[in-house]
Amino acid sequence: MTRKLADHVARRRDAAIAGHDLDAPGSTALHSVGEASLRWMLLHMLEETARHAGHLDLVREMLDGETGYY
Repeated sequence: MTRKLADHVARRRDAAIAGHDLDAPGSTALHSVGEASLRWMLLHMLEETARHAGHLDLVREMLDGETGYY
């Protein structure tokens, strides 16, 4: 992703989040997940990002044999 596109996406994301109360319920027509607050959605995305970053770290450790920072 180019830097220009990444900046555009970040601005759209920030505007969408700022336009809603964190405790307001939301839903999606794409998936039948019921209602969830914006706060829950953001926390879920943070958890998923951390989980996948951890998976990538494990793959890197398997490839180069290095572990962590020490």
